[in-house]
Amino acid sequence: MALSRRVEPLVVRTVWWAARSPGRRRLLERLAQEIDEAVETTSGDERPRTLYQMRLLSPPAAPPAATEPFRPGLDEAALLGLIGRAFAWHPEEQWDGQRLRRELDTVGNPPDAIRLAWEGPELAGFCWTRLHRRPTGPVGELVIAGVDPARAGRGLGTATVAAGVAHLRSQHVHHVYLYVESSNVVAVRTYLRLGFEVYRAERRYGEAPLLPPGQVSESSPERRPST
Repeated sequence: MALSRRVEPLVVRTVWWAARSPGRRRLLERLAQEIDEAVETTSGDERPRTLYQMRLLSPPAAPPAATEPFRPGLDEAALLGLIGRAFAWHPEEQWDGQRLRRELDTVGNPPDAIRLAWEGPELAGFCWTRLHRRPTGPVGELVIAGVDPARAGRGLGTATVAAGVAHLRSQHVHHVYLYVESSNVVAVRTYLRLGFEVYRAERRYGEAPLLPPGQVSESSPERRPST
């Protein structure tokens, strides 16, 4: 029995590409075209939302920022404040003290997994990493990363993510992966500059694409990609 798209938020359509596919360079263009076509054929409350899983197999193609490990009992307020400013636009990233404590208690979240970039007494950026031990070897995850919006445009986000990757690579991970909204073009471009590649795309329906303030989706009706 076919499912209505109104109940399809629970259904994820995953598209896989071979890791060394010759057409890898055209991946983003193909995905953008798919999203564009879906937008044309769905109503406003059914527009698709796509998440990219991106992977990095080599050292990051940018120097890392100088970071320090998270200090339990000292850095909670600064980290929560920065997450709130950096992700004020994202309904799924509204953190409070309870969520922070829950995440810190999760296996694989030692304090040094959270890399903090300070500018004087102010927290300017952070990158939260996680190590997954698997039978084939350890794998690194970038859980969440962000910078103070007042410091955007200076390359701090790229350098802070590079610091998180460097921390994971020091633990001999096979690769590093992350998830990002396809509509967050600025973040996707940052990860591409660091050497990440889109490994797979997960399509969801019934949820509006999420965008930072001032950013227009490449596939939205207000801004069509130029061809």
